[in-house]
Amino acid sequence: MSESCRDLGRELYPEFMLDKPTPNAEPVPYTKPSELPLPAWFDAERWPHFAHNNLVNAVYRCQRCGTCLTADPCTRMMYGDGSESFTPRGTIGMIRALLEGQVQAHELGQPAIDAVNFCNHCNNCAKVCMVNQAWVNGLAEEPNIPNADLFDAYRKTLIDLGVSGIKPTRLSPPPGGWPHRRTR
Repeated sequence: MSESCRDLGRELYPEFMLDKPTPNAEPVPYTKPSELPLPAWFDAERWPHFAHNNLVNAVYRCQRCGTCLTADPCTRMMYGDGSESFTPRGTIGMIRALLEGQVQAHELGQPAIDAVNFCNHCNNCAKVCMVNQAWVNGLAEEPNIPNADLFDAYRKTLIDLGVSGIKPTRLSPPPGGWPHRRTR
């Protein structure tokens, strides 16, 4: 590292830029996702199904990288027009928009209803998610993004908000496969 970079680092982050290693320094303690506090802005009374610490925080852990789209059956869950509202990444985006008030539940439309109704909670998207790799490889006790639980909270929330067409329990893919297949 050049001296100018080191000087800039000391100026901006003095607590992290030490001249010498600190003997016996303790690492930053790990906190399980379920033990993290709810964000200060989060209204637990308005969004009771997301009030579990891990669920609301999981919405913001999604990096929107798209690795979930490589998991089967997620690879087949994109609408023919290329929209992603039916995919795990798209669903998490819709959840975030709903929680932040960027969209109202009645504005979500048919893709959101299909995403909720046809997710079979196989959790394959969680298994390929880069954010969950410590959990997948046995290095963490729980996933950073518990997709199945997150999507179940979304279903319950949409039912509570009166969105029509939401089934009370998750469905498996219908006979003949998914209603919308990815076009190539």
